[in-house]
Amino acid sequence: MIITISGLPGSGKSTIAKELAARLNYKHLSGGDMQRQLAQKRGLSIHEYDKSLASRPEVDKNVEKLLKQKAQEAGNAVMDWRMGFHFEPESLKVFLYIKPDIGAQRIFKDQRKNEKENVTLEETRKMMQKRHTELIVRLKKVYGVDFSDKSNFDLVIDTSELGVEEIINKILKFLKNFRKA
Repeated sequence: MIITISGLPGSGKSTIAKELAARLNYKHLSGGDMQRQLAQKRGLSIHEYDKSLASRPEVDKNVEKLLKQKAQEAGNAVMDWRMGFHFEPESLKVFLYIKPDIGAQRIFKDQRKNEKENVTLEETRKMMQKRHTELIVRLKKVYGVDFSDKSNFDLVIDTSELGVEEIINKILKFLKNFRKA
């Protein structure tokens, strides 16, 4: 079984995917981690890197191909990537929503090395909104789908006021019913 986790910036996609994979003894796959590594190799922030992909859709397609291959090899995997739901249509598709201000606070607090725009909370908030809008446009151009359209998902969770344990429990509870269907 494949579980795909998508969502808004700061919603906890990576954290939840890693923890869920560990709990289920599934392989964890992360398109976001792949993209961050590629950005770091080029000395770019993730925002700068995302902008550079607007004219290079083959990069998204290569990440997609690699993730699909790894998921097939694993058999059971939890994948966090915004478009995972689209190219793994039989997966349990989870979308993590977060109120933008709370997402900005989380991202600012994390201070990831390749997110150098996060110098103040306000700058982080602006960068997040800009990046989100650019991602929607870019990925819609590449795949013809808006990854933030909640109707694409089996389960939508607002993570704004929830801890990791509460989010994982919601997914596991839903998963039991999903398997029976």
